[in-house]
Amino acid sequence: MLAREQLIYDVYQAVARGLSGDQTLLIVIYDEHGGCYDHVGAPANAVPANSLAGESGFDFRRFGVCVPTLLISPWIDAGTKFRVPDGTTPFDHTSILKTSQILWNMPALTAPRRGCPGCQRRLHAHDARRG
Repeated sequence: MLAREQLIYDVYQAVARGLSGDQTLLIVIYDEHGGCYDHVGAPANAVPANSLAGESGFDFRRFGVCVPTLLISPWIDAGTKFRVPDGTTPFDHTSILKTSQILWNMPALTAPRRGCPGCQRRLHAHDARRG
């Protein structure tokens, strides 16, 4: 097992065996795609924060590469895999913030990120799996 895999395993075991393991959502987000090939190109429906162009005229209207993310919790049905419907805004790093905003009635995100989807529909706190 690679060191990074061991770290994820150790954290998972600590959470699962802890006093609040049945009330926890463990989120593992890779900061890059890690070389994982994705046959689906990045969508081009991103909302840029402003009208300024980046290097080589990049206009920030295209999302980046897919980044592996794991949501681990008894509140999520075992084996769940989810994506947003084709043609809609994809999940991104700010989807975690959006989920927090919705679950805990927090203030809205910045304008470019208000439209990002959250993950809250996959959480079933009332019907958490046990042990």
